[in-house]
Amino acid sequence: MIIQALALTALMLSGTDPSAISDNEKMFLREVTHLERAGDDLMELMMEVEDRSLRREITEHIDDIYEACERMRQIIVEDSIPEPIRAEDLERFLEELNNATFSDAKAAMISEFARSNWFTTEQAGKIIEEVPFGVDMVDAAVAMYPHLIDPENTYRLYEFITFDDDRELLREKLNELNQEPE
Repeated sequence: MIIQALALTALMLSGTDPSAISDNEKMFLREVTHLERAGDDLMELMMEVEDRSLRREITEHIDDIYEACERMRQIIVEDSIPEPIRAEDLERFLEELNNATFSDAKAAMISEFARSNWFTTEQAGKIIEEVPFGVDMVDAAVAMYPHLIDPENTYRLYEFITFDDDRELLREKLNELNQEPE
């Protein structure tokens, strides 16, 4: 109920007249709300898990559900492709990324940054090139993949990965992301 109220409020704040939404869009928004409720239920169940590392992993998956719901809601309501990150914001992030001394710290920064931004494949490539190790490059590409506004250019991500083994790993991970859930 709270999520529905928030969704309606978000529609009104965005200037979208709720009565202007088609029946199909309303149906999809209801389904998104059901997914968000499932995420809420999982979050409650997760609190009963005692193993901290498992709890952290579950939380990351729940965050993925919420992020996917937000992207679907944005597409349904706005019926548009999000804007990529502004060039000056990307440059500022790249400077901060260069200041990080360890590759795993860079990977964590990229993962967090990717959650709240949208990228062109070219912008994602600039970020990937700042990561020194192949596996971390792959993780960076995978973190940004759901936030690419030009998925038709995904093939270009492979250009930014140095070694063939890492390109194959990227291919495997992207295939996993694109598989239909059973």
